[in-house]
Amino acid sequence: MIPQQIAEFLEARRGAYQDPEAYRRIRQALRALDRADVLPHFEARMRDPDLEVRAQAIEGLTLLYGNDATPTILPRLDDESETVRWVVCGCLHDYGDGRALAGLLERLRRDPDASVRGAAASALGQIGDPAVLPQLFTAWQSDHEVDPLGYTPSGQAGGAISDLLRRWVIRHVQGASPRLFDETTPTGRLEGRVTAEAIPFDEQGRLFHTARYRHLTPSECGYGLSTKMDLVTPLVAPFEVEVVSDDPHCRLGRTFVFQELPDDDETNWAVHTILSAPMRTPDGN
Repeated sequence: MIPQQIAEFLEARRGAYQDPEAYRRIRQALRALDRADVLPHFEARMRDPDLEVRAQAIEGLTLLYGNDATPTILPRLDDESETVRWVVCGCLHDYGDGRALAGLLERLRRDPDASVRGAAASALGQIGDPAVLPQLFTAWQSDHEVDPLGYTPSGQAGGAISDLLRRWVIRHVQGASPRLFDETTPTGRLEGRVTAEAIPFDEQGRLFHTARYRHLTPSECGYGLSTKMDLVTPLVAPFEVEVVSDDPHCRLGRTFVFQELPDDDETNWAVHTILSAPMRTPDGN
């Protein structure tokens, strides 16, 4: 009975865009079962000789249980197939579970496949723990192998650093927002500083057409992010926050510009990343 329900769930997931109601119904029915009865059947699929079966089981279990799937899928970071390892990293990225830090760091440092190293870097950025900044910094500076899709672990790690620091800023400006905030990390310290509020933006919301940022070149900016998030802050948008890492293993800076958007139920904030943040030390020098 349960193996059949799992097979139906995995099949429905493949057709979720065509028939989302069937997928939702089958998923809910499977979630209603005792998890202890369901997990062994997914684990059996994760040991299947066919890598596609293993990968589908990992993705399906994560969609079914979210973070609660982490302990079950973590061992598959050591799967013999780089495809399966890549899928595990992607699932861990989607849910940002701190229990995956050690395993992802091992993949970032030692996996023989560049796409897996890059996916591990992206997942670490999504988890958002500042303790991994030195390892991401090392990959950003040194791991330039190109994977079959044209990406590099270096590029993925650079994006992950921005993701991590942006999440760190959001945690600190949520609610009552000090203009200066910091955090001690295992090897150094992070400092955030609100440097501008109520920035007069271009009428169409374009960063490069805004007087304050007109001098920037595209190479000085990371990707922008438009997202739906529950950010409640007394800071007057658009506002700017500079972040500096004071760490002998990881000296870097970022500037984030938070722009509030008309709420269309899909996005309500844009966050722009400037890579050329002043490289001052936390004492302001």
